[in-house]
Amino acid sequence: MEEQLPNKVVRVVDMAAMQALARTTCLAEVRLVQMSCKASGPVTCSADETDQTVRFRGGVAHRANEALAGWISFSYLAKVGEAKIVELEGTFLVLYDVMEEASIEAQHVQVLNQFVEVMGVLNTWPYIREVVASTAARLGLAGVTLPTWRVPPELPPEGEYASMDKPRTEPRSPEV
Repeated sequence: MEEQLPNKVVRVVDMAAMQALARTTCLAEVRLVQMSCKASGPVTCSADETDQTVRFRGGVAHRANEALAGWISFSYLAKVGEAKIVELEGTFLVLYDVMEEASIEAQHVQVLNQFVEVMGVLNTWPYIREVVASTAARLGLAGVTLPTWRVPPELPPEGEYASMDKPRTEPRSPEV
């Protein structure tokens, strides 16, 4: 379902449909299938000194009576001012076993896409957090900790990335 807001088109998450589909599926596998990374020269700062953005989107890759496969793509960018410090991109494949065959065939493709966008991100988020933190550290950017992902009440227009920003934190003053 799409809803028009001032200067913004969003898709409202149908939580009832998500819950019904979630009751008939079981997460079977999460697999990293593509990854690229880039550091622009030697990294001389920590994650706390950067502005960080994570973008992600997903969709259905395959559906059958007994299985649902989706993809979740993500990108991570750490910047200082306008200078890009670390860039990461990747795609996870997420596989669900379907316990009630009729449940998936009866679902509209929009509901399945929303399911993958919401539940797929929820299920892959720990893997995204780990791969971003460990890869950024290997590139020299230590201390990357992505926040906990929460199910949004709305999604961006189909095909667009959702975004989560983590602005630079101000240095703490020493405690006396």
